[in-house]
Amino acid sequence: MLLQKLGQLWPYIIVHFVFAIALCMGAYAALAKWLKPFNIQWHAALILGVVLSIYHSGSTLINVMDFAAMSQPAAQASAQDPKAQQKAGLDLQGEFLRAIDQLTAQPATIKPEVKAQLFSHFAALFQSPKDKQVYFENIARVYDCQKYFLMDAQVSQQTRTAIKSQNRIDCEKSDGSFFNREKLLAPEVIAGNDKLIEMVSKKKMTAEEAKEYSPELIQKTLQAQTERLAAVKKIFE
Repeated sequence: MLLQKLGQLWPYIIVHFVFAIALCMGAYAALAKWLKPFNIQWHAALILGVVLSIYHSGSTLINVMDFAAMSQPAAQASAQDPKAQQKAGLDLQGEFLRAIDQLTAQPATIKPEVKAQLFSHFAALFQSPKDKQVYFENIARVYDCQKYFLMDAQVSQQTRTAIKSQNRIDCEKSDGSFFNREKLLAPEVIAGNDKLIEMVSKKKMTAEEAKEYSPELIQKTLQAQTERLAAVKKIFE
């Protein structure tokens, strides 16, 4: 960019050089008879024209270089804008997902005015009706997968055999790009789920384990998850 600017300036510098010399020589010719007592020769006017041209051209080049130096950080900042915008979008999405999680934990609070306020606050995420459908499908998928895990835990406890249903397998293979990750379920989540399934399927559990993973607690958690999934559907109706 700087070299391009300098290349564009050369014709202007040459024209100014000729103009400065012509101006000084013209002034000398006009004032020659008054300058004779000072013994000023014509080549002095020529030198003055050259000096003035060099000074002016040098000042112009310095200004161009200073402008280029100031523009570089601005250009870099502009290049970073897409990344900053992407981060801002992900932050807003994360805030929306947390709001959904809070609402589904208290289904009674999901009223028309609350929904209107929610989607108004996060309007930037929903540029078209299709966007709303995409959000619903991906969020509902997460709640579905949590429900499938709890259902496997319940069956595994009843049969005393570690069960992994096809639904849970499909969840583990699901794409996670909507949530900015490779898979819908992180490897540590999958490992944790498998470990818990192994725990509840044990034929002999300690008293503490039997209390912590009781059939009643698993059933209660599964019921709560089913209600939260229904709440998600109500939010996006």
